[in-house]
Amino acid sequence: MTELMHAYVDGELNELERIRFERRMAADPALAEEVAALRALKRQVQETYGVTPDTPRKEASRPVRRSGAALRWVAVWLTGVALGLLGGWQLERVLPAHQSGWQQLAAQGHVILHIDRDDPARLNKLMETADRLAREGVRVTVVANAEAVRLFSLGHSPDPQGIERLVRNDHVSLVVCRRALQNMARRGIHLTPLPVARSDVFALDYIVRHVEQGWRYQKI
Repeated sequence: MTELMHAYVDGELNELERIRFERRMAADPALAEEVAALRALKRQVQETYGVTPDTPRKEASRPVRRSGAALRWVAVWLTGVALGLLGGWQLERVLPAHQSGWQQLAAQGHVILHIDRDDPARLNKLMETADRLAREGVRVTVVANAEAVRLFSLGHSPDPQGIERLVRNDHVSLVVCRRALQNMARRGIHLTPLPVARSDVFALDYIVRHVEQGWRYQKI
């Protein structure tokens, strides 16, 4: 059901699937609340963190009522985001600071480093950040979408050997957005991700789910 909700919010269902799902929501207020909360959460992640989806999102033709329960659920999540930002857990505030900041970050468990531009300088910064975090015991997932998928593709990456060495570290993994690859293919640009990359998920969905679970996030 979770995958179906994401597909509905993203406008990826065909007409028949959409109609069937909206009928289910009409008969199940709890499901409608979950869908409304998911849509609001995705929008807030995009606005708060600057996560840009790879394709325009189509809104459902029938509006979903946002109940008080759903809005309260989103408000709780956003409060957590605000506290996190004010608490200074963003890597930009930790990297140049004291060693104790790194130790505190390592205690958080898992960090997402997100890149969405085809920029070798940003790639270098990302790799340095991921390497240092991994050395401190932090589990790091690099997520690439939009134009940045080129940086992690065979024949296009400026440093494939360096990326592969980094990801072979037990603390580092790499996700290349499936939707971004599909988008590139529609433009006639067929990319093959590096062998160390996972490419079966959509970047925004991945980020939303894991930030909700308490993972930390930084856009490079």
